[in-house]
Amino acid sequence: MVSVGLLVATVGVILLVVTASIWSRELRETGEDVRATVVDAEVVDSGAMNADHAVAVEYEYRYDGRPYEGLDVIHPNSLDEDGPGEPGVPSEYREGASVAVSVPPNHPESGELPDPGFQAMYRFLVPALAVTGALFLLAGGVLAL
Repeated sequence: MVSVGLLVATVGVILLVVTASIWSRELRETGEDVRATVVDAEVVDSGAMNADHAVAVEYEYRYDGRPYEGLDVIHPNSLDEDGPGEPGVPSEYREGASVAVSVPPNHPESGELPDPGFQAMYRFLVPALAVTGALFLLAGGVLAL
C-alpha cells in the first residue's frame, strides 16, 4: 500500500508542477501593455482541439522609441461572419485597429498579443489542476501511512 501511496503522491506533485508552469507562463503578468496597430489579420485553421479557426494577427508597436513587429495566432471568443458560414476577422483585430500587446521590458522584441480564448481556458484549467494535484498528494500521503 505504501508504494501505491507514493505513486499517487508523485502524480499529485507532477500535477502541481504543471499547474505552476502554466500559471507562470500563461497567466502571470510579465510585461508592460503597449498599444500596437494591426497591420494585417486573417482567419486560419486553428490546429487546437477546442476551436476550428483562429486569427493570425500581424501588428506593429513602439517600445522605448524603437519600432517592433509581431505576428501571433489567437483564438477570439467569436469570429465575425464574412458570408454564409464563412468566418471573418473580428472588428477589434482588423487592419488599423489598436490592440494591447504585452511587452517584456528586457526583451521588447518579444511582444505578445494576449489570446482571449486560451486565457479563458487556462483560468479554468489552473484551479482544476491545482485542486486535483492537491487531492492526489493528500490521498497518496494517506495511502502511504
